[in-house]
Amino acid sequence: MDLSPPDSTVPPQPKPLGRAFSLKKKILFTAVLLVVVGVPVWLTMETVYRLKFGLPIAGGFLDEDHLKNQTLVSMDDPRVRKFLSQYRRSENSILFYELTPGFDDGIYSINSLGFRDHEYTVEKDPGTFRIVVLGDSIIWGHGLPLEQTFARQLNEVLNVATRRKIEVLNFGVSGYSTQQEVELFRVKVSRFQPDLVIVGYCLNDYGESSAEKKVFLRMYDSILTRSYLYVHLQRIIRGWAYNTFGVYHEESAAQFDLRKQFRLLESYSGNAKRVVVIFPILHSFNNYLYTVEHKRVLSALEGQNYEVIDLLDHYKEYDADSLVLNATDRTHPNALGTRVAAKATMKLLLDRNLLPVLDVSTD
Repeated sequence: MDLSPPDSTVPPQPKPLGRAFSLKKKILFTAVLLVVVGVPVWLTMETVYRLKFGLPIAGGFLDEDHLKNQTLVSMDDPRVRKFLSQYRRSENSILFYELTPGFDDGIYSINSLGFRDHEYTVEKDPGTFRIVVLGDSIIWGHGLPLEQTFARQLNEVLNVATRRKIEVLNFGVSGYSTQQEVELFRVKVSRFQPDLVIVGYCLNDYGESSAEKKVFLRMYDSILTRSYLYVHLQRIIRGWAYNTFGVYHEESAAQFDLRKQFRLLESYSGNAKRVVVIFPILHSFNNYLYTVEHKRVLSALEGQNYEVIDLLDHYKEYDADSLVLNATDRTHPNALGTRVAAKATMKLLLDRNLLPVLDVSTD
């Protein structure tokens, strides 16, 4: 009889299948819970955000070839008729769309040469110093009568401050990106023989064209295809990270393209002087979360032949609410906002000797 002690080695026992299945079930349950609870919560938040800022819940196709066949927006909708009267598709693939000469709805009027301003001749009068202003809806003058737009106010203050004839022409087109603005200069604006080129820069101009271009393709992204709330939160988080920790997230592709566009404009504008005016978001200047977006354009302009003015330094003297058109629109300045911008730009032009020598002789 074997009296040796039993082998104390216990062979490994297989893991109970029930425990493995339990873990998988927990993971699956958690995932389902996140979808079932998270998606409705997010959609609710996105809906509230869209309603607050006047964005439609569903997208509507406005492609001209399919406009009659879609149901969300019809040709009978006055917004559609107005849009397709104010803008037209451009044969230039970069511009994609352009203003319609002669359009007039009582607020916005387009002159015979296709830009929002008084009538001008392509040839400038002898002795006239001509400034052209490029930009998107901020320069275009969203929500403002013509005389309250940045270009017209700049025209006024310059002609009061100097004794030379100065013309400031408004070539802003709502929704244009920097790329479209540079292309517009190449194909149209350069013919006006500018002595000075001003680019009014909105903080999203490095990207593609905004709402107006999308309207031809699609009115707005529906709530199921794009989250505007996510984009908004992303910008806030980036600004907070930069302000708090100095962390700067640079989108290299967009940044490189922006730098490229300014180089192109310099090559197209020849001997004309160039100025970039940066318009900030009109929100909480004391705790401003968009500094990182200013850094983007300032970095793109480094080493290039441009004068730059950042209006954030000038707008900080005012409460942001006093500069907005309405509480839900923090992008477009009101008449006071454009007036402050015009005076700050005039000061830069005078300080940097970018204007012709002043005639101080008596009348």
